[in-house]
Order: sequence, then C-alpha cells, then structure tokens
Amino acid sequence: MQRDPRHFIRRRGGAAVEFLFCLPLLLVLLLPIADIARMIQANMILTSLSREGANLASRTSMPAGEIMDVLASTAQPLDMRAHGMIRVTRILASRQNGVVRNVVIAQHRWNGGSYLPANGVWTCGSAGTYWDADGSCAGFPALPGAPETHLMSGQLDDGDVAHLVEVFYRFPLLFGSLDLGLGGVAFPELNPDLYASTIF
Repeated sequence: MQRDPRHFIRRRGGAAVEFLFCLPLLLVLLLPIADIARMIQANMILTSLSREGANLASRTSMPAGEIMDVLASTAQPLDMRAHGMIRVTRILASRQNGVVRNVVIAQHRWNGGSYLPANGVWTCGSAGTYWDADGSCAGFPALPGAPETHLMSGQLDDGDVAHLVEVFYRFPLLFGSLDLGLGGVAFPELNPDLYASTIF
C-alpha cells in the first residue's frame, strides 16, 4: 500500500509550527541558565585566585601589590579591572592580658580595580585606619589597640601570623531576573556580588 506524499508534508509542517511556538519558551528558559553557568565559572576562578594568593602571601616575600597584580592578570575571562577587587590582610595572634586575640596588623587592596565592596572579613577604615595612595591601610594603632577580627578565633597560637586573601567580583549579568508576565511567574534575581576568601 502506497502512502500519499502530502501526508508527510503536512506532518513536517505541523512539527515546524509546534517548534515555532515552543522556541520562545525554550529561549526564556535557556537565558538564565547561561547566566548561572557563567557565574559558576566565575566563582571557580575567584576561589582559585584566593587560594593562589594566600599561598603566595604566606610562602613568599613578594609585596602584596605584586601578588594582587599577578592574581588579576590570571583571572581571564573575568575583567578584574572593571568589576573586581582583591584584598590581602595579615592577622596576628597576640596574647594580651592572658587571652590570645586575633588582630589585623596590615591590609592591602588592589589599586587596579574599580569595584569597592563594603563587606569582607575586615575593611580598613575602622579604629582610625585609612587607605593611603599605595593601597595600604595606614594609621594602625599600637598592638594592644589594633582592630580585632574573629576569623580563626581560638585556632592560632600566640605569635602566629595568617594571611587572608579576599577576592570580590561584581558579576555583569546578561539577563538578571526575567518576568514571564504569567501572573507573577518570574525567575529569581541572581545576586551579582561574588566573593571568595582563603586564609593560610
């Protein structure tokens, strides 16, 4: 029995029309997935940067500014100059009045980045400190009055120095949140502020 060729043409045409109606919905679902995949990649890069930076800070005598320049130069495809910031903080465990306190004794920020995040483990500007033109935190008081951090509290012995590297990135989202216009159905908005830290 031979089939009519017009039957196959009608079936193919129907599939094309169905695909045409489904294509916008598929694109709407694909766009946020692209942002999520890019954010996962960026987060992995930031984690690697913070680990390598803490390793360099604790094991070499490189100045903090050089360490941050090296880290930023290896952050491709992230644009650290436009959206990133790096901080290197030195923390000293100091016994004062019989109690070991972890105090911040130095902090440096990367001068090559334009993003200035307010958060982090500790940010220069408290306890009379201020950023100087070189990207170093200046104005630290004498050791008994140095700013305290609770990072690694109870884990460092008196005299131990730990190096904390924090990497911040304001991720440029392609789409942000998408409102489907279906009675309040919307994809949740992704937080563009990415952060990674490592302490050695």
